Amino acid sequence: MDTQITVKAPATTANLGPGFDCMGMALDLWNKTTFKIINKKENLIEISGEGQDKISKDSKNLILKSFKIPFNKANINPPTIKINCFNQIPIGKGLGSSSAAIVSGLIAGNELSGRKLSKKDLLILANSLEGHPDNISAAISGGCQITIQDGKNLISSNIPISDKISTILFIPETETTTEASRKKLPNKIPIEDAVYNISRTGLLVKSLINDEFDNLHLATQDKLHQPYRFLENPRIKNVFKAAISSGALAVFLSGSGPTVLALAKNREFTIGYEMADAAAKSNIKGNIKITKPTIKGSYVVENK
Repeated sequence: MDTQITVKAPATTANLGPGFDCMGMALDLWNKTTFKIINKKENLIEISGEGQDKISKDSKNLILKSFKIPFNKANINPPTIKINCFNQIPIGKGLGSSSAAIVSGLIAGNELSGRKLSKKDLLILANSLEGHPDNISAAISGGCQITIQDGKNLISSNIPISDKISTILFIPETETTTEASRKKLPNKIPIEDAVYNISRTGLLVKSLINDEFDNLHLATQDKLHQPYRFLENPRIKNVFKAAISSGALAVFLSGSGPTVLALAKNREFTIGYEMADAAAKSNIKGNIKITKPTIKGSYVVENK
């Protein structure tokens, strides 16, 4: 049996505006996690980078819990391990940190337990832990994914996205959780709002496939979740306006927020500057990060 493995998992953005709980995209921002089997009674967890003072280092740790699942599925007692995390993905910012943790643990556990689980198995298991497949699917497969749930089955399809596209992130200092953010959403929506999002999701998929960049601003608009999430901090709309007025192709909340993500094919630094300036004038503290979508999903770096 291999005794050590290192896995890299990307940040992900979910929804992309109208694709609530079904669309996700991987970003070129990575967590790197090393798992080493050790001859000790207790598991050890060390964390550096993002979340080092916030993430649980005991049995509640999401990576550790996920790591054990493939062993349990294979009827093998999970080994005692040391986990070393180097995190670039911010915590509680709507950039898929929990999905990266879940997928990293599952992949490592699957590799070290004999690769009994398929990629589809990992997707279904990860979704059962996360509760929604948008980030999970992109974290596993990379690129831009649209995923539907049919009973217990999940069907995911890749949406090609131009390598001309960059992403500009405004990451506020405030944090949120998906659970807390979902509590802001209504239990029922008007049928016209459903149609609004369905039509734009269709247009968004077609526009990404065909590089129809001029459609992206309209295609990423939403009425199912963003208006309700804006209520807590309506000034964030100023960051949206600044992104579009300075040349962004589209702008939306990344997942449940609070990060605001703009798509662009040029002027990235100008757009980032204007978004940061609008945030500062609105008394919203945060920082800008410029990156790109990545077609690469989570992968094994080394296996010893």
